[in-house]
Amino acid sequence: LRYPPSAYVTGLLVPKGGQIRVDRQALHLLGVRHVAEVEARDTPEGALFEPAALVAAISDMLALDHGQGASSSQQWDPAPSRGSPSP
Repeated sequence: LRYPPSAYVTGLLVPKGGQIRVDRQALHLLGVRHVAEVEARDTPEGALFEPAALVAAISDMLALDHGQGASSSQQWDPAPSRGSPSP
């Protein structure tokens, strides 16, 4: 890449309680500032975000990027989330 990863990705939305393992420490080292777990449901094709929860999470993440604050669940928490590997 010509630029660091943080030039392309500053936030990540993942299904809450899903099988995607999120290493928050590694993402933070790459410059990903916001990781949000969003309500989702399992389908035969995989996890499907709940529309209202997805819209709210995107809104919160945009507010964080613009310095307007957001709900506490969207703020950076360096502690690994459930199912995340330890650093």
